[in-house]
Amino acid sequence: MSGLPVIRPLVLEYPRDPHVTNLCDQFLLGENVLIAPVYRPDTDHRSVYLPEGSWLDYWDGEIHEGGRHILAAAPLHIMPMYVKAGCFVAEGPLRQYALEDTEETIIFHLYGAEAAAGFSSSFKLYEDDGHSFSYRKGQYTELTVQAEGGEGVLALKWAYAAHDYKPRRETLRFALCYPFFTVAAVEGLAEISLEELNEGALGWARNGKNGAIIVQVADAAEGGELRILAEAEQG
Repeated sequence: MSGLPVIRPLVLEYPRDPHVTNLCDQFLLGENVLIAPVYRPDTDHRSVYLPEGSWLDYWDGEIHEGGRHILAAAPLHIMPMYVKAGCFVAEGPLRQYALEDTEETIIFHLYGAEAAAGFSSSFKLYEDDGHSFSYRKGQYTELTVQAEGGEGVLALKWAYAAHDYKPRRETLRFALCYPFFTVAAVEGLAEISLEELNEGALGWARNGKNGAIIVQVADAAEGGELRILAEAEQG
């Protein structure tokens, strides 16, 4: 464990960027999610500074190159949020308290994936029971997820480095959010409907015309691997 806070000032991740030295009206959620709240009434736009890299608008997938300021639309129902392209963001169920009886479903969102050589991303998820000191006796779980791009394919791998804590779930989900390629198929898995997926079926589904590609697999102790194939470009 690193001890770094979940909510961070931008200067913590980008200490050499002079534009973030005194930036106090934006913050990072983890390393790769940038939040830019609106603090003044009757404001429907605001200036947002994006550090180096490519950033995807959380709401519509618009791509912005970093190292500059942009003018972001901020109507009352939308808070400007940006996710760094090529990163994983894990999402779990809402819990009101540590011992709330709920299934521990996990979705690994991969933003801006590429089916091309050179693309790589990884994420490590740590889990324990959230209330006791059993983790000191080794009762915790570490799950590593990796994505590697190739010519016309994106390979996803997941493996448990430790699995002494058993979360209450039978499946894992991977969501490709705003990928930089069109998905044709997932090797070894059938395309199913979102309804079937939500009922627990294994397979993959399209979440709307421009939505995420969602893949659901069994949560096996030995981990797993799958290959997501891109549609061939028309000449």
